[in-house]
Amino acid sequence: MPDDWPGLLEKAELAVGACSGVVEDDLIRSVANTVREARMRLSYPEEVAVAALVGGTGSGKSSLLNAVMGAEIAETGGMRPTTSAPMAVVPASIGEAMDSYLAMLGIDEIHHDGPHDRLCLIDMPDTDSVEVGHRLQVERLLPVVDAVVWVLDPEKYRDATLHREHLAGMADSADRFVFVLNQADRVDEASGEALRADLLKALAEDGIGHPSLVVTAAAPPSGPPVGIDELLTRISERAGSEETLQRKLVSDLRRGVDRLLEATGGTGLDFERRAAGAQEKAMASIADGDEDSAVLGLTGFLNGLARETGEVVGPGIENIAVEVPVHVRAVAEGPGPPLSESVIAPVRSMLAGRARANALLAELALNLRHLEPGAAR
Repeated sequence: MPDDWPGLLEKAELAVGACSGVVEDDLIRSVANTVREARMRLSYPEEVAVAALVGGTGSGKSSLLNAVMGAEIAETGGMRPTTSAPMAVVPASIGEAMDSYLAMLGIDEIHHDGPHDRLCLIDMPDTDSVEVGHRLQVERLLPVVDAVVWVLDPEKYRDATLHREHLAGMADSADRFVFVLNQADRVDEASGEALRADLLKALAEDGIGHPSLVVTAAAPPSGPPVGIDELLTRISERAGSEETLQRKLVSDLRRGVDRLLEATGGTGLDFERRAAGAQEKAMASIADGDEDSAVLGLTGFLNGLARETGEVVGPGIENIAVEVPVHVRAVAEGPGPPLSESVIAPVRSMLAGRARANALLAELALNLRHLEPGAAR
């Protein structure tokens, strides 16, 4: 991993902190968590991919985990839900090196006997669990892990909730996804091909055009599991290198920066030029004895500015706009403070924090573009 990450994360923390009073607190906390999670992830073995097994009840996640690990680690059975809390299997070769990171993710059950040196696999609660808390655990962890293995079965691979509430909303993260059509032993070859084609169609409808798809039979009635080696290869392709980890972290941070910039209304207000023009027109109208036009012009400028500056700064500018008639009258009747002091200066002061936040966010976005794989250095 490049040496510029520590400095980049410091810039990210500074930029997020500068958004206080400019952006909603909930959004700031969300992006701050993204930065914190990136710092935590980089503190632990980068060469180990952290992948989550995710799927609905009966999809065979636990059986697949056992097949991948070559041991009976996860309980299997028909009781609902089988997986009640996330469980991680980490490589035996790294011992407890990732325990703190996994604890931060809320994973308490950790097995340290994983046979794959470069893979930490997490068995997640069912996406369609009757327990609301289980679904929330899944939703919280999906954006954090390096790769997500979606385990689907021949009966519920078209589940509307799965596609609508999870896959369609995360299509921009599909480069981290591996899809598994499990329990292939339950259908004949022709039916299996039809199911595979229909699943690809469903994923395309979700906005996932070129998915990584593996067909498996984790617990066939006879013989060894099918498709496990191919699954391991696909996971390695998605999250088996420092480059793929960097790509994920950059993508996560870029999304956070974009959300913050959108919440501020973006950059490029050109405030000083626009304010000078609005003030000049207002003074000309006052000189002509037309206070109404002066008020109309200034309030129009301020209300337009408020719409561009987001839901935190905007209302403050609108409050200043409400007082414009008083300030215009004071100038017209004299001796009142100039509009530059009574109207423009307070708005400039309010926008100072936004300008600093935007400048730091813009610099951070530029640094992230330079870190994207393939970017010119």
